[in-house]
Amino acid sequence: MNRTKVKIFFITFGIFTAIIRLFVLNQPDFVERFYSKGLFTAVRWIFDNTLYYSKLPMIFVFLFFGILYLLHLLVKPFKTGLPINKRLRQFAFSLIAFAAILYSSFMWLWGFNYLRVPIEASLQFDPRPTQVKNLKAKLQQRLPQLIAARRAIPGSTEQPIDTSFMPQLFEEKIVHHVKETLIKHDYPANSTVQGRFLLPGVLLRIKTAGIYFPFIGESNIDAGLHPLQYSETLAHEFAHAYGFGDEGTCSFVAYLSLIDSEDPFIRYSLLLSYWRTLARNYLQYDYEDYQSFRMTLPAELVADLNDIADNRKKYPALFPNARNKIYDSYLKAQGIEEGLQNYNRVIMLVEGYESSIHNSESPD
Repeated sequence: MNRTKVKIFFITFGIFTAIIRLFVLNQPDFVERFYSKGLFTAVRWIFDNTLYYSKLPMIFVFLFFGILYLLHLLVKPFKTGLPINKRLRQFAFSLIAFAAILYSSFMWLWGFNYLRVPIEASLQFDPRPTQVKNLKAKLQQRLPQLIAARRAIPGSTEQPIDTSFMPQLFEEKIVHHVKETLIKHDYPANSTVQGRFLLPGVLLRIKTAGIYFPFIGESNIDAGLHPLQYSETLAHEFAHAYGFGDEGTCSFVAYLSLIDSEDPFIRYSLLLSYWRTLARNYLQYDYEDYQSFRMTLPAELVADLNDIADNRKKYPALFPNARNKIYDSYLKAQGIEEGLQNYNRVIMLVEGYESSIHNSESPD
């Protein structure tokens, strides 16, 4: 088969994939049964029995060869003696075929998970919208639990929590919690996924703490994160690896997985991550009132919050507006109508789920 036929094949397969996506766009039950709990589990098994054992973050290997091939596409047509119009057509044809390969690979290796049954439908509860004016009440309501969790960490003082408090086999514990939670709720999670710590600032400078790379099935987080952000971020990326596309859902899976952890560091860091999500939303609503409220917090919480903020300042974002627009467009293209606001959906999911649990436990 010559190269032209190969490119035609990939373009055809890309068109076929797009048609399949249109066909299943409004059929979440079909996607859930045949892809998310079917084909994708086979994809996950292959990744976990091959690339899992690599000692290097495979994202860099993929990007290196991807960029190398793209440069090859750029240069090759202009090394021939063909007229310029034919060279441009060759280049455009090759570029379309390359894009078709990326699109098809993305969808079949993971992307169809965006179209699966929403987690709230599977767990049978209704997300509960929280009005911004009620966020302060939520912050105050969860404060005693947060303080208790902080003080339950052995050896902790009013100084910021650092890596010395992290448990041994930290990543293995996070994976175990996520697997246990998903299996409990009838989601396939038999494989053992792995996280990769990337160079400090690689992701933070594009305003991202972690990333799941579907082409190689790898969960990555930025090593520059504050230690108290590791737990929720890793669990979030592992949720992606087990087949969830929606950002709010992955944060919700992280919450369910770590909220009852027997490890004090993991439990506190999860509770702090969720509390900070509530705080960020309230801060945007009433900055001055939040600052006044923050001054009433215990010294140890303030120390942790300040330490996280100081750590983040080490990695100022590059082109933050461009990143936001690109990622917002990406999420909307995958059917996430709210775009970047999808990250805040975790509040609706957590509040709705805990309300349903409370109601089910209340006497008639």
